[in-house]
Amino acid sequence: MKDVLIDWFYYTPKDVLEKFASLDNSISHGEYKERFVFIPGSRQDRVLLVAHADTVFNRMKPKIKFENGVFSSELKNCGIGADDRAGCAIVWALKDLGHSIFIADGEESGCVASNYASSIPEINDMLQDHQFMIEFDRRGSNDLVFYDVGTKEFKSWCQHQFDGYKTNTGSFTDISVLAKKICGVNISIGYYSQHTSRETLVYSQWLNTLEKSRKVLSQKNIPKFELKRYKDFQTINQYDLSVSIYELNTTYQCDCCNSLIDKYEIENNNNRCPLCYNEMECKHGN
Repeated sequence: MKDVLIDWFYYTPKDVLEKFASLDNSISHGEYKERFVFIPGSRQDRVLLVAHADTVFNRMKPKIKFENGVFSSELKNCGIGADDRAGCAIVWALKDLGHSIFIADGEESGCVASNYASSIPEINDMLQDHQFMIEFDRRGSNDLVFYDVGTKEFKSWCQHQFDGYKTNTGSFTDISVLAKKICGVNISIGYYSQHTSRETLVYSQWLNTLEKSRKVLSQKNIPKFELKRYKDFQTINQYDLSVSIYELNTTYQCDCCNSLIDKYEIENNNNRCPLCYNEMECKHGN
């Protein structure tokens, strides 16, 4: 499994999307960052498994090393792309459980493909026809992040199912856009210092999330968790985050990794960027 995981770090976004598009009954739409692949599941109680194909290092070729159970980069100007190739690898490992799959491009540019998919009525209807969504795109070892797409009942269920995992906060990811009528959760997959050359992936933590997810998703009669949204994250501009919902919510841009971070997250992370962990020297999102 370790050697298979390494392969994912060397794929391009196109490689990832084509790999999933090769599965039976796949639906692929869009070009460049708008491209997504959706594979409908066969189960009646199907869950939508989500990951994104792009990384912030799309134009660089990584060089990966594995020491003491940790993947890291041998290059000074390129990370390993575990955000979110590690998530894609988990979804691929779970593909035979009968659940649906959604792989998006352009997450790092503002959930471009997810916005595009949500704008297509027939695709959006299919995406909402699930019990809930799980995205594999969270740093750390044991976080469950719900953004504004988790009800009290769904959070309680997830905490019970993923024993040892805890609720945390986050800025945004694909499920922030995709989950309109059903709940969603983003779960830790073992990476740290994403968007930097210091990025690492702890293999045991990645494997733990994979096996816990396999156990949860192998159950029969998985419940459905519906959602009533009071705001729509699709107001993010697909191509320019400078004109987006972030302006309304007072977010700041990290000068190190260029991520847009909510003020609440900065203050609750000891004035450090929650994505790259550097001390924040931030400017307001334009």
